[in-house]
Amino acid sequence: MSHGVPQASVIRLRTLALLKRPPLFCASLLVLLFIAAQALPAAQIFSSEDHYLALHTVLELFSIVVSAAVFALAWNLRDRPLNNHLTLLGCGFLAVCLIDVAHTLSYPGMPDFVTPSSPEKAINFWLMARLCA
Repeated sequence: MSHGVPQASVIRLRTLALLKRPPLFCASLLVLLFIAAQALPAAQIFSSEDHYLALHTVLELFSIVVSAAVFALAWNLRDRPLNNHLTLLGCGFLAVCLIDVAHTLSYPGMPDFVTPSSPEKAINFWLMARLCA
């Protein structure tokens, strides 16, 4: 460099300048996509609650499987030394898994689960599961 600035400093400054551009570019792209989405006509995805029931059940099943997998992993690692916190975390996720099963079974449109299914019952189970998580 003829001005006495080391080459490494110039490269570092250019790299920092390039790293600052992508977040601004991504944010502007998201804003443009949001504006374009506002121009689209509204679409009704589900014509009735019965159609939503299957999607809800599949999504809840995914949540149940993930919670059960966390519990299974923690349970199989329980014999490792200094691992009591992981066992406690696993038991918490077992509780989340079981409460999510109760939430899924108590959702409106599902067969009766101990008492008739209702939105209030399903919401209460969902809130309990989120509280445990």
